[in-house]
Amino acid sequence: MKNKEKLHLLVLVEDGFNDVELTSVLSCLSKSEKWTFTYFHNTKTNIKSQYGTYALQATTHVDLNAYDAIFIPGGPAAQLLRSNEQAQTIIKDFWTKNKPIYAICDAPNVLFEKGLVAKNASYSSFPIQSGNDNLNYPGTNRNANMVTNYENKLITGRCAAAGIDLGLEIVKTTCDIDTYNLVHFYMYAK
Repeated sequence: MKNKEKLHLLVLVEDGFNDVELTSVLSCLSKSEKWTFTYFHNTKTNIKSQYGTYALQATTHVDLNAYDAIFIPGGPAAQLLRSNEQAQTIIKDFWTKNKPIYAICDAPNVLFEKGLVAKNASYSSFPIQSGNDNLNYPGTNRNANMVTNYENKLITGRCAAAGIDLGLEIVKTTCDIDTYNLVHFYMYAK
């Protein structure tokens, strides 16, 4: 992916996505000048954020082959993702095609609850118990790290405060070192 001129990110959004998680990750990617984004929902074109700060215009139809990776912000939106089978199928398609999946907060929990990624993958997520009585936590390899990178294929963040670090990890795995250093400087002023 590092050799492509521009990378295309599908941002899978549900109503109630966490404002900070979306904007912090996408700000890092925007600063890299390497990524383009498409907001997607399978049935809705108007999507509102958790705190009401943002209203996104989403598209309802995309060619999945045109995208290099997918990003799923969390927050209360993850509850809707749990019942959105079409969105889950799209995520599974990215995993099957070995395209990177980026997720944060409760969204990684959904990936494991629904079997959308490998059960043995290490990941970070918001420490929430699943509604499924058979699971204490959605995956046995969940950790308390702010960000976890599993083979550059699944990069996850624990919570809203991890958004910048998640964005930087994505930049690190998809851009050259000079671009990473520049974005890191603009995010941390060091």
